[in-house]
Amino acid sequence: MSRAARRAESLIRSVRALEHIIERKRGLEDALPRASAGLEARAGGVIHDTVAGTLRHLHQYERRLDAAAAAAAGDRAWRAVEDMPLRLLMASALFQCEHTPASAAHVVRSATEGCAQLGRAWAQAPIESVVRNAAAGRGFFSRAGAAERLSLPAWLHEDLVSNLGARRLDAFGPLLLQRPSRLHLAVASSAGSPSEYAARLSEGSGVAARPLEFTRFGVSLHARPRDVGSLPGVASRRVFVQDGAQQWGVGQLSPVGAGEAVLDLCAAPGGKSRALLLHQPAARLVAVERSRRKAAALRESLAGEGRAAVVCGDATRPEEWAAACGEGGASAVVLDAPCSASGILRTRPEAKVHQSRESVEALCETQQRLLRAAWSRLAPGGELLYTTCSLLRAENEEAVQRFAAEAPGATLAPLRPPRGALSRAQPQGVTFLPSEEHQGGFVALLRKGERGQGRGGRGGGDSSRRRGGSRSTNSGREFLATLSMQEVS
Repeated sequence: MSRAARRAESLIRSVRALEHIIERKRGLEDALPRASAGLEARAGGVIHDTVAGTLRHLHQYERRLDAAAAAAAGDRAWRAVEDMPLRLLMASALFQCEHTPASAAHVVRSATEGCAQLGRAWAQAPIESVVRNAAAGRGFFSRAGAAERLSLPAWLHEDLVSNLGARRLDAFGPLLLQRPSRLHLAVASSAGSPSEYAARLSEGSGVAARPLEFTRFGVSLHARPRDVGSLPGVASRRVFVQDGAQQWGVGQLSPVGAGEAVLDLCAAPGGKSRALLLHQPAARLVAVERSRRKAAALRESLAGEGRAAVVCGDATRPEEWAAACGEGGASAVVLDAPCSASGILRTRPEAKVHQSRESVEALCETQQRLLRAAWSRLAPGGELLYTTCSLLRAENEEAVQRFAAEAPGATLAPLRPPRGALSRAQPQGVTFLPSEEHQGGFVALLRKGERGQGRGGRGGGDSSRRRGGSRSTNSGREFLATLSMQEVS
């Protein structure tokens, strides 16, 4: 196969992946393995970068393609732009023109060859004209509004400005168009301290790394390796990928007593579960995941952890998983709630085409149902950690404030924003803003019981005091022994 044919095939595979993501509302993690099947790692990496990069810029590219079609002569240009596969082909070509070493001439030639592979040979001439004009810009950026420059849907840009302010959004907004430059790892003690592990990477593997100062177990890599699995400790599960903001959140829970249950709801893909095992060395973990496929993958990820059980069940229905916590309930709960993903658009750019104001409203109601379910199995004096990957108040501050006002005995614990992170504290929790060092999101901590009767958390108190008594602990141990990492559904 010629180089030109390989480039054309790469574009077509990218288009098919984009169609799968947009039309079926799938994630990158589902579409990319299909798109790169049978390819060498380098070729698969080109498709990964093209699909993710096109999604990051898609709203901007669509406006540019419309403007270029309007400037072109004839109806075929509009016909091409309005055809979904061709529109995605041109958007992918735009990304490769502007963000890869390939020359614009080679990319345009590959795009025109791709028309034939899509069964649309009639579009070769108009596509060449439209892509060249769109790549040239023709004054687009001087006329574009703020939402178009940041490639955000109008509704999301409006809500982010309303929630965070235009100055904050202008400060971090351009990052949302970039591939993340850093990678965060959580390192178990058996793999060494963060300082030791970072030195091992820097000296032995040539990967620049340093301890992540606002986390207990975190290491920050200055570049994202293609093959994370080849890093020391990853294959043996002593090291795993987790953003520093999320690591910090799990670290806000007070320690629980030996054998007490910590509950991880909506647990897949398992980063929070593994972080809980690091931060809560005496606890037993109950991880709940609704998807059978994801629960099976999570079980594999936690294989060998005698303190962990995976339950396949709906997190909004406690009757499907409550028995695993024991009669007295869980001493701590982590709820990483499904959300708009508006804080992690660099790694989840598909959220921009999947979400809408209406879907966020539905997510807010789901979040309240999840909070109520979690609260029902939280032991008196226990703590509930609520986290999202969102920057929207409706999913963050307003969500926990609304719940705390209705839940019996609920109080919001004050959290100090960590040093070394771009974050801001409110009475309801801490919001992380996207930065070069970490992604965006929200962390809140709720305590159950009358004010002053909880474990004290960050402010002190007897953090090792048991709740629920020995009956709860023994019941949970017996259930864990019979469960033995098997699925409950």
